Amino acid sequence: MYQARKLQNVGLNKADYALLYAVIVQEWQVYLLSGGMDMESVLNTPSHGLNEADLIQHFFKLWRHGFVECSHDESGPPVDPDLELLRRQFVYAGDSPADDETLLYRLTAAGGAAWEALASPDWTGFLRSSSPSSRRWVLGGGDRARVELLRKCPAMFPPPLIETEKVLVQRPWQATYWKILPIGYEITFEYDYSLGRSQDLANSACAEIFETWDKWHRSFRDVCDEYFKDA
Repeated sequence: MYQARKLQNVGLNKADYALLYAVIVQEWQVYLLSGGMDMESVLNTPSHGLNEADLIQHFFKLWRHGFVECSHDESGPPVDPDLELLRRQFVYAGDSPADDETLLYRLTAAGGAAWEALASPDWTGFLRSSSPSSRRWVLGGGDRARVELLRKCPAMFPPPLIETEKVLVQRPWQATYWKILPIGYEITFEYDYSLGRSQDLANSACAEIFETWDKWHRSFRDVCDEYFKDA
């Protein structure tokens, strides 16, 4: 539990953990953390509950201590912690800061290890349903049976085009941008998004997937109750 102790040693609290939690699967633009945004609806993640001044302070602490890193492009080279650049993420006209100043943030290796120490993930339960291109969809996970169960829930993806479906065993498997597993399973196919998705949410596969989607790690509330209740 070294990483958990390290987080506590730098004065981490519930708000800081919310900033880490928001990017455990994918990176996000920093400006979306603004107090003017509703994190729970925009990012589908618990809110940090900070005003702008406190948000800047807490985020910069995580950045400076190496738990998160920032870049100007998706998965681009990290930029050094810069307090003034961070402040400018939350002072803008329109939907985002200037293109050449917009920051994305993500967990570092240390941040990922710290989150794992707190959340105790079981990566065999992790699932991913995403489109890496405009024509290709990928269902992936650490357990083959679970990926096959996801395939039986058509509400989670567009309909596959005939004869394009493939089942792949990946060794190793890039589960998230920061986490590589020894093995993973993927079902890939081509699709035409204009065909739309099924609205059938009632089948048993969908029911199980929806019930267990986030159960591969301890909940945000459970972690906060144990480590940050008085923080």
